[in-house]
Amino acid sequence: MPSGESAVLKERPKVKKRIKWKSGLLRALLYVVIILFGVTFAFPFFLTLMNSLKPLTASVGLSQIIPSEFHWENYYYAVTLIPFFKYLLNSLIIVAIVVPMCTIINMVIGYAFARLRARGKDVMFVIVLSTMMIPGIVTMIPQYILYNVLGITDTFFIYVLGNIGGGAYNIFLFKQFFSAMPGELEEAAKIDGAGTLQTIFRIFAPAAKPVIIIVAIGAFQGAWGDYMTPFMYFSPEKYPLAMALFGSVSYSMPGAPPGMVYEPLINAAAILMTIPPIIGFFFTQKHIVQGVVTTGLKG
Repeated sequence: MPSGESAVLKERPKVKKRIKWKSGLLRALLYVVIILFGVTFAFPFFLTLMNSLKPLTASVGLSQIIPSEFHWENYYYAVTLIPFFKYLLNSLIIVAIVVPMCTIINMVIGYAFARLRARGKDVMFVIVLSTMMIPGIVTMIPQYILYNVLGITDTFFIYVLGNIGGGAYNIFLFKQFFSAMPGELEEAAKIDGAGTLQTIFRIFAPAAKPVIIIVAIGAFQGAWGDYMTPFMYFSPEKYPLAMALFGSVSYSMPGAPPGMVYEPLINAAAILMTIPPIIGFFFTQKHIVQGVVTTGLKG
């Protein structure tokens, strides 16, 4: 065996060891970064949970993170000392309006930009995307004037009108996904006599399940935690949970001094309010990842 080849064979195990060592180090660093991110996002929820279990008159914060005794009765007080379920019903009504409208309308518009042939379609799509650069606060006053003129303030109909035109980001997601689908599916549907809406809901919608879930979750989170819209347009009778708990309603106990703030009860209500989004995320996280991947297949 030539001396050069022998030297290469001797060096090969050392190279493998160096590669393995570097790979292990990178993996360890990756785990550290993931753990740090996990702690960063989980700690506020953990702190809120611990604060919700403190005595009613205790101050919340970092002075004593874990209470010496857990007061689970705070959750009973959180839903009984205020009309909690009335506010919950208002939140559910808003969600029931926003989620279907946001999903269906954005899907139809995204299909139109992706599959229909129309002059000026690309220019219109760029204009739609450009609206993402307009801060929401810029449109608040004109929007308020419009809703006031139409006489729909203090009604849930403002959520209907606010979602009629869809949203640029959600339209983009559907457009990206539908653009990547083979044209043979659409041609086969037309041969079978399917119209445009039938093609969308029977052919394209089932395939777009990951994107639909992403858009639906985003719509749910926005509607569930909406604070600004109720603040601007609703009377206290129509407040959802987000506005009621953190904007107008205060917990009071019989015989308590006026203005007494029971921060553990507010934290308990906050925990109850975060449960539905968390449950929804755990059940749909696989589809979220799949949707993020598939919407970037084609520009």
